[in-house]
Amino acid sequence: MKKNGSRCHQLEDVSFVLPTDVPRKGRKVPAPPLGVPPQVGRREAAEARHPGFVRDGRFTAGAYTVPRFDFERCPICLRPDDLTDEHVPMKSLGGKVMTRTCSDCNNRLGSVSEAALRSVVAGEVIVEAARQGADGFRGFRKATVALRQAPSAIPEMHVTSGDNELLAAISSGEPLAVRYRLFDPFPSGIAILKYAYLAACIWLREIPITEEAESIRLVLMAIRDGEELPEDVCEAISGLIHILVLVENPSHDLGSIVLVEPTTVHSGWGFVLGQRLRCPWPFSDVQPTDRRDA
Repeated sequence: MKKNGSRCHQLEDVSFVLPTDVPRKGRKVPAPPLGVPPQVGRREAAEARHPGFVRDGRFTAGAYTVPRFDFERCPICLRPDDLTDEHVPMKSLGGKVMTRTCSDCNNRLGSVSEAALRSVVAGEVIVEAARQGADGFRGFRKATVALRQAPSAIPEMHVTSGDNELLAAISSGEPLAVRYRLFDPFPSGIAILKYAYLAACIWLREIPITEEAESIRLVLMAIRDGEELPEDVCEAISGLIHILVLVENPSHDLGSIVLVEPTTVHSGWGFVLGQRLRCPWPFSDVQPTDRRDA
């Protein structure tokens, strides 16, 4: 797996918000709803809120509901047995059961990717803060926060989990030195790759037997089995986070997976997943129009 190489960014003006039910180490409270606020004015804070996301509140293209389709074998590893219900996208992002995959591809890939994608969609970042002592700020402690836009344009950090000592320092209002870093984009990229691949298979109602589709399957199976991937493959998967589009308040509710046509803004076919995320069609050698009954 690719290690997180995110560098830390300093923050000077920030407001911490603690929930009524203060989170303790090992526990987490939900992030506040996103709504459709303007982007945070500070460049670094905006990057932290939704790294690489383009915001789009409407469907401007032809949109087609993708119905559930079950294959006789796992569309990822092609095993014919031990099939389980697969949500596309995951249930916490509005997904429904859309097909069946084997328990290994379902559970193992989900365990290494879904929580990371959920954190990205929630606008969460990792905060490190230090208390001021006699020799200055020292002893950085960590917390996970959801970065939000405040009416005053000062970023609000809604704490969802963190170190007990840091939570006590925030609650007391004592001076803190604050810096943040983004979550590792690699696990989120795994989820994006898996969902885009499965959505395409479901739309086509068949598992593409092409070199490109086989390469995606091999990558997903290698990740599932904990194998090391080449550096360029890891970088490509990590980069998938930057081609996501965050859909907020869509005007249609067409289902868990929606196929959308190209537009002047988005040049290729894509999917809207769970009414939240737009990701591109994953294949270049097979197109949505190649579906047999299309």
